[in-house]
Amino acid sequence: MKLIEKTNFYYLIYTFFIFALGTLLFYFLVKKVLIDGVDETLHLEKIQLIENLGYEKDIHALVPSENIEIHVRSVGKPMPDAFATIQIQNREGELADYRQLTSVFKHDNEFYEIKLRQSLEEVEALIASILPLEVVLFLMLLAGVLIISRQVSGTVWRPFYELLDQLRNYDLGQVGIIRYQPTNINEFDALGEGLEKMTVKIDRDFRSQKEFNENSSHELQTPIAIIKNKLELLIQSQNMGEKEMQLAQSMFQALRRLGTLNKGLILLSKIDNAQYNDTQEILPSQLIAQILENFEESIAEKNIRHEIKIIDEVTIETNLALFEILIVNLISNAIKHNIESGSLSIVLNENKLTISNTGVAMSIDPNTLFERFKKNSELENAVGLGLSIVRKICDYLHFEINYQCIATTHEITVVF
Repeated sequence: MKLIEKTNFYYLIYTFFIFALGTLLFYFLVKKVLIDGVDETLHLEKIQLIENLGYEKDIHALVPSENIEIHVRSVGKPMPDAFATIQIQNREGELADYRQLTSVFKHDNEFYEIKLRQSLEEVEALIASILPLEVVLFLMLLAGVLIISRQVSGTVWRPFYELLDQLRNYDLGQVGIIRYQPTNINEFDALGEGLEKMTVKIDRDFRSQKEFNENSSHELQTPIAIIKNKLELLIQSQNMGEKEMQLAQSMFQALRRLGTLNKGLILLSKIDNAQYNDTQEILPSQLIAQILENFEESIAEKNIRHEIKIIDEVTIETNLALFEILIVNLISNAIKHNIESGSLSIVLNENKLTISNTGVAMSIDPNTLFERFKKNSELENAVGLGLSIVRKICDYLHFEINYQCIATTHEITVVF
């Protein structure tokens, strides 16, 4: 639920409670005022009637109206007015509400009980006409509060949602800094100012780290190439003994591993810096066949049975360089970690590529294989960046990658 909607919800609950309570109080207050007016009228009518009866010689001979009753009380004493709401039959034979006043007075040493009644039909009709109007006004006020609240909230909270959109679409490599736009709301000004300061620092640190990675990676390439050439010359020397040759060979392998590691880190840095934005249409089946041809010697060396199964010929729009690196890493990984006389299967259908190979059983958590420098083997040439690069490329190209291991069969699926 959005913040504005939640705020409006509480406002509506409170407004509904107040308006509902006010409607009930108004209804009972109006009813009480009207009935009090009827009671006052009955009281004045009683006073006037008693005064008029004082001039009568024989009250017993009086025939009161249908709303006035006078009875003699054998014993009694004067009593104050007593009001009550009763129901009696009207001329149509229906029960109707009446307001009745009952009082006892003394006349010529005798006590008389007098009852005066007045119909509440007009009062009830008036209340019945007021109540629908009050409900309509209540609904209009409720709707007005909702509309005004939404309009005001939309205007007041607009700077916040603009900042939220900027954060949602924030791309460090492209946007860099979220600029602060002053508003007339102190809290939003503080939020925008803090956000700008934070992104300024993030952008500065990002650019500094990017520059360091690029410079260090490129600077390492030259000494690695020089040392590699010197070692090749040293290995070719005929004056070296067997022990020195083994040491030089070990150094050469370590240096080659360092070069591979450096290239992998450079690639990851370029992906992080979004340097692969151009796209084109690619036929994965053709690219896979070409790459597999380059690994024929490695496949033959391990006597690996391999097959390519194209279920659906598919064309995808993506970056060619990254997609080629992705396929090369997956096939290379499937060959490198395969076993002697093992198998390699590549299946391509409409929306996914599945590469499965035989290998040794897993000795680590499969969920960690896509992390940097995590590996399931102790191969000298393995640096633990292959699957990390694969995951990085998949994330960048918006592919989904899944890995599963059943016994000694390893399967990686890339969903386009």
